[in-house]
Amino acid sequence: MYKVFPVALAHHITQIDTEEKSTMNPIGITLILTATLIPLYWYLPHTKQHDTLAVISQYLGSVSLILMGIVQFMATRARGIEAIFGGLDRIYVLHKWLAVIAILFAALHDTIDADMSGLGAETFLTDVAETFGELGFYGILWHFNLRADYYY
Repeated sequence: MYKVFPVALAHHITQIDTEEKSTMNPIGITLILTATLIPLYWYLPHTKQHDTLAVISQYLGSVSLILMGIVQFMATRARGIEAIFGGLDRIYVLHKWLAVIAILFAALHDTIDADMSGLGAETFLTDVAETFGELGFYGILWHFNLRADYYY
C-alpha cells in the first residue's frame, strides 16, 4: 500500500517530536556553506565578460557536484563525522536535504543555457562531457524515481 506524502510526512514529524533530538552543530553547516561559496570567487569575475545567467548556471552545476560529494562523504559515516554535524540523526536529515538541493541545482544547471563561448576550444571532448552529464543527470532522476516508488 502506498503512503500519501502528507500522511508520511505527518508520521515522520510526530516520530521526531516524540524522540529525543540532538542539535545541529554549526561547524558542519559552516563547512558546507564555505565549500559551496568558495566557487563564487572564481565565477564572479566572469559576469563582466559573459552572460550572467550562463555564469549562474555554471556555478549551480559546480555547487551541485560539491554537494553530491559532501552527501557521499556523509553516507560513509566516517569516524568523527558525527561530531562535525551533531549526531547520526542530524547527518541523515542533512544528507537527504543536501541531496535534494544538489538535484535541484543540477536541474537548474541543465535548464539554464550555460553556453559560455570564449573560455576554450569546442572539441569532441566537450560534446562527450555534455552527453555524459546529461546521462548522469537523467540516471540520478531515474534512480530517485525508483526509490520514491519503493517508499511511497
